[in-house]
Amino acid sequence: MRLTKNAQDLIFRYEVTPPPGFTYMGPATTIITGRTPDEFYTDPDLLLKITHPDDQQLLLDIEQGGDVKKHLVELRWMHKNGSLVWVELRSVPIVDSKGRVIAIEALPAILPNASTLKPGFNKAKNSRRSCR
Repeated sequence: MRLTKNAQDLIFRYEVTPPPGFTYMGPATTIITGRTPDEFYTDPDLLLKITHPDDQQLLLDIEQGGDVKKHLVELRWMHKNGSLVWVELRSVPIVDSKGRVIAIEALPAILPNASTLKPGFNKAKNSRRSCR
């Protein structure tokens, strides 16, 4: 557990099954989002709320256990200071014995050159992945 506490990357676990919510949110969340882990623990919908409206469905698809190929997506998050943060969210669905998604473990990475991304990038990227 010390490794995750000292990580400069944001790591989180979100429980999908009732009651939904974050059971782990790494300390780097404060740097990346401007919000503390406690804010995420208190509000299970906070990640969705800070996600750009055009990207929210991508996040919901991951939570609902959509196509595994879509578990690497680019999202825009609104930092508490008002700036837009582009992240590449790599997530892994955790499933129960019946194949139902019960949790999501994720590692978002900041995209430093996000201003060069073109509209529709997520759709094009996922299409390329589905051809492999």
